[in-house]
Amino acid sequence: MQEEEIGEIKSVQLGFEDHGIFTMGVQISFRGSGQGFGYYGLSKPIKKDNKTIGREGTVYGMTFIIKMLELFNIKDVKELVGQRVIAVREGDGFNELIVGLKTVPPDEERSFFPKEDLQQYIEEEENNK
Repeated sequence: MQEEEIGEIKSVQLGFEDHGIFTMGVQISFRGSGQGFGYYGLSKPIKKDNKTIGREGTVYGMTFIIKMLELFNIKDVKELVGQRVIAVREGDGFNELIVGLKTVPPDEERSFFPKEDLQQYIEEEENNK
């Protein structure tokens, strides 16, 4: 069962986490609560002699960023802040994982569900290892 709730994006993070993984996520404010969406690792390790020596970008990482901008028909991640959005949660309880986002009517109906929308790019990355 999925649950939908309208919220507003209050902040966006695009950059490196403290342990070097490149990520993007947004904080969504709901009535009386808030929750994050995204924060997937958008980079992959560079290995040499079975040791990680750095990280590099991925097709699915770049596509994640593009899909977030296309969802709202915007050109800059800074424009995500203030956007109204429908958060789709897997399950019907508070704080269930947000699995996707949809636009709020009367905007043209668009959605972004990373697990489904990025699957082909993740599989390609896995097959190219």
